[in-house]
Amino acid sequence: MGIAGATGYAGQELVALLARHPNVDLRAAMSSSADSAARPMPRLARVFEGHLEPLDAAKLSQDVEVAFLAVPENAAADLGATLVSAGVRVIDLSGAFRIRDDAQRHRWYPATKTLPEGVAYGLVEHYRDDVKDARLVACPGTHFSENHGSVSAYGLFGHRHAAEMEQELGTEVTFVPHLVPLDRGILETIYVKVAHGTRAEGVADAFESAYGREPFVRLTGEALPEIKHVAWTNFCDIGWRLDPGSRRLVIVACLDNLVKGAAGQAIQNFNVACGFDERTALL
Repeated sequence: MGIAGATGYAGQELVALLARHPNVDLRAAMSSSADSAARPMPRLARVFEGHLEPLDAAKLSQDVEVAFLAVPENAAADLGATLVSAGVRVIDLSGAFRIRDDAQRHRWYPATKTLPEGVAYGLVEHYRDDVKDARLVACPGTHFSENHGSVSAYGLFGHRHAAEMEQELGTEVTFVPHLVPLDRGILETIYVKVAHGTRAEGVADAFESAYGREPFVRLTGEALPEIKHVAWTNFCDIGWRLDPGSRRLVIVACLDNLVKGAAGQAIQNFNVACGFDERTALL
């Protein structure tokens, strides 16, 4: 097992989680480039006793069976393809391989000219069977941002994650992300117009049918979820409220962007791909 980008926010989270995984021998923890020395990581003292080293694609290709990539998209585009060609299974946390449409991918991730054979979109709750056989799992999610003392909207009508949402939903979406002063967490509010006659019981049944058996989705119903309830976990909490008169359904979902939105989801995909209990090292 190897990690490229072990010194970043998501990379450190990966090391910490994989260090307690009973089926993992973490042989290589590398920085995000060959010419950047790995910086000290006090958080991992007595958690990971291995040596942190500069990125070495040849060593990853030869020494590991599975590699996690927590590097920027441009680096992942090249490294992921190289590792797959060498027979290494890849779990990629970047956006480099998420978009299937060539035109959309070239717009948002131009370094990824083509997709390698055997790519799966790593949203386990919807593509579990694809992940099992994938040579490369492209994990959806986001990166960590720091924003103290302010809240700001960004990426209006031009955020690259909107392309993934529209790919998976098959419809146009309006996505307006906000930076908020939090160390961890993402909260999403979704507005839906439902059919005439829709009742609260029917909405609850639909969510239960879709996610009731998922180990890392918690349905909270009308008790709307909060970021503090999911921080440091691999859970995605989903709640909702229905106003039958106006046919408005408001859905609120939240997760930890470094765990379920990055490292934890990557390990969940790894567990599925390798036939381990999906919850291993995550509960």
